Amino acid sequence: MINAESIIEKLSDEQLKQAYEEIKAWRDSGMLENGIIRDVQNELQSANGSNVNIFTLSEPFLWEICKRRYEEI
Repeated sequence: MINAESIIEKLSDEQLKQAYEEIKAWRDSGMLENGIIRDVQNELQSANGSNVNIFTLSEPFLWEICKRRYEEI
């Protein structure tokens, strides 16, 4: 079974930055546009054969952003 973290950790820094911008816009507008986050949701759903609540994906994205930022220091 694939989890969100295993997909997100494979994203490039640029893709992760784009996902951050998507989360930021989502928080401001209340609408999540199509992009990296929805792509990860779709990949998880296809791989696992079950629905993935989009609201559960913010934390794994933000965790990966933090790891990359603070493990560099």
